[in-house]
Amino acid sequence: MDGSVRPLFVNRFHQLAIYTDKPEFAVKQMKALGYTEWIHDQATLTGEVGGKQFSSEGRMWFNYEFYGDAGLQGDAVPHWQRRPSELEFLEYAGYSWHEAAGRTERNGQLPEGAEPFLSHMSCYVSDAEPEVDRLYKEYGLEVIQWFATSDHLNKYLKDKKQTFYEFIFDTRLMFGYDLKIIQRVQH
Repeated sequence: MDGSVRPLFVNRFHQLAIYTDKPEFAVKQMKALGYTEWIHDQATLTGEVGGKQFSSEGRMWFNYEFYGDAGLQGDAVPHWQRRPSELEFLEYAGYSWHEAAGRTERNGQLPEGAEPFLSHMSCYVSDAEPEVDRLYKEYGLEVIQWFATSDHLNKYLKDKKQTFYEFIFDTRLMFGYDLKIIQRVQH
């Protein structure tokens, strides 16, 4: 790269998320393949999809063994800093950008005969608003869904009093998946 073009995301991707309405089945299959360490979380998501207010429930399963060199870096490196770090199986119970786009039916169910699909790739940012503005100004990317999380069931996040602001950009026609930026919020 000659430096004349600034990368779309200046931070590296940390997450590959697959949407499925049968995440427990997907996790069971991955465990049978040897990827045995899964972290479950469930949270309330409140925000906007295409200008429409929504509140939904997100159900997420995370694995940090599947990708890269996590085991080679040792426990001194936090899991979110390992390359690449997260495989996620995701399901929504309620409205989301996937339903708005016709990829899921009401309450997050996949249409009859539909297969799980690559939902998005994500990266963490320290401050989401300037990055949202930059992606619009430099690339014309618009946010199709944003939300704040609350009421996490994961003990680690509850103990740390941590939630997230998340912004999703419609890049499916460009890349075959959407892009998401995530900002951690300490309370």
